Amino acid sequence: MEEFDAMDEARDLVISQQANVRTPGTTYEANRQNRHLFSSQTGVDSAVLQQSVPESDFDVFLLYRARSGGNIFTPALLQRIQEVEAKFINEKLYTDICLRVLNPSGGASVCAQYASFVDAAPSVSQSFTRSSEVSLAVPFTVDPSTAGTTQATIDALLREYAVNATQGIEVQRTKLDPGTWTPQERLHVGSLSAVSAAFGADFGLCDATLTNCDITSEYARSFFPMGVPLNGYADKGDDFDGQKEDFNEAIKDFADFVVAELSPEDGDGDVQVLIFGAQVLQQQILAIISTDILWAGASVAFVLLYLGVHTTSPFLGLTGMFQILISLPIAIFIYRIVFAIDFFQTLHALAIFVILGIGADNIFVFIDAVSIACM
Repeated sequence: MEEFDAMDEARDLVISQQANVRTPGTTYEANRQNRHLFSSQTGVDSAVLQQSVPESDFDVFLLYRARSGGNIFTPALLQRIQEVEAKFINEKLYTDICLRVLNPSGGASVCAQYASFVDAAPSVSQSFTRSSEVSLAVPFTVDPSTAGTTQATIDALLREYAVNATQGIEVQRTKLDPGTWTPQERLHVGSLSAVSAAFGADFGLCDATLTNCDITSEYARSFFPMGVPLNGYADKGDDFDGQKEDFNEAIKDFADFVVAELSPEDGDGDVQVLIFGAQVLQQQILAIISTDILWAGASVAFVLLYLGVHTTSPFLGLTGMFQILISLPIAIFIYRIVFAIDFFQTLHALAIFVILGIGADNIFVFIDAVSIACM
């Protein structure tokens, strides 16, 4: 869906570059320092090709909630959101993972404009350009750090959203072909899309007369598009697992900061912040499971102790535990080698708890059966 004419500027532009080669076995930072950022033949920023393809698995969403349960669209809370977004954008590796697009002013490519109701903070020095590949766009934004931004200023912009979004519903209902939309109708539909993308579900629209509008919300959201191939890779298919590792390394510090400092229900500040995204979520699950795996060692020790006590034989306890644990590598061999199944998720690691329970129970059954037979 085309929302703004400006989003079409870079659609048909193709820039070539010499392939960057990532040196195996070196760190991401070392490879990043060794890349050629400009093509000596064309004089054009060779990073245009790098990170130029949107990758939804890497996209990052920041979700905000007013801890008080009230309206998040206040100058103070929006300024806090602006500070959080500035911290993310100012991370030293942000430009190495963002979706990159051509700079209309020429020169080096720039990160694609992220979608947020809040303008970039004055501390953010880099510029952004709207991308035709990113459908989430926010037509009206506010800078809460300026002295002239009052609640009335914010409410006026929110009312613009509510009115235009309400009209956007009618446009989509009556005009199915986006090619027939007028610029004003595109603004209506774009506002509707922005409300869905950047505001909470509790943000209301207007009545049929467009006079009574619900412009408050407990929630807000911002969207940061990410691109592949990452610098040092030829395309998305070039060692995508390696690109995931590089992305995780680049975003780790900020993600850990959000999870530790801003996400807890009883955390400091008036705004609770959650970080979300397919790859970010996967890494958080891995971190949780890595901690839980420590409990697997305690589980093994407890089951071993219980086996020894129940059988009254340390030898039977040890051999029983050996039989339980040896089943795991055998199962993995059959799964990965015999059946050639590569699919493996974090929940697979929890199989050890299931095996411990089933294996110990089987040993108890076998020992009791032998004991009864010998009586």
